[in-house]
Amino acid sequence: MSNYHDRMKKVLRLGALGGSVALGGMLSFSQFSGKATKEENAWHYPSDDLIDRCYSNGRSSTYAINIDAPAYAVYRHLKQLGCDKAGSYSSEFLERTFARLPFFNSYEIQEQWQGPESLQPGDIAAFDYTGMSMEWADVVPGKYLSQWVDTKHPPRAPGSFAFRYPGMKHYAAA
Repeated sequence: MSNYHDRMKKVLRLGALGGSVALGGMLSFSQFSGKATKEENAWHYPSDDLIDRCYSNGRSSTYAINIDAPAYAVYRHLKQLGCDKAGSYSSEFLERTFARLPFFNSYEIQEQWQGPESLQPGDIAAFDYTGMSMEWADVVPGKYLSQWVDTKHPPRAPGSFAFRYPGMKHYAAA
């Protein structure tokens, strides 16, 4: 019996160590990569006011990447976000492994999503087929798009809902 308990203690210690390493890696990645410069953090972005209007205790985190392409070319890809369109453009490994999402990303421009009426404020970008989604808040063709999710004001599309992290009463992101 003591042999079994010794083995279980070792397994639990290894599991705790592995979990700590994984959590540390995730924390390091999220806090030390993709961070915006001071100038990028100081910029007022479209939809910043959505968080401020609904939350007095909001926290801001700005991440930035440089894309060597004109805004209109990037806009055409972002316009296709959603599981019912071209996907999420996230890591397919993470999508399959952890989120178990049933769709794949398409990195080609899909012409059916490029028309002037194909994306309007109030439309949703679905994360999955259950209805978890963000709502497009602001659309300026060829320039920028803003998404918004808020548990206080969930997406209006039928069957849509706003996600929140476990333990949080309310959550919003723009």
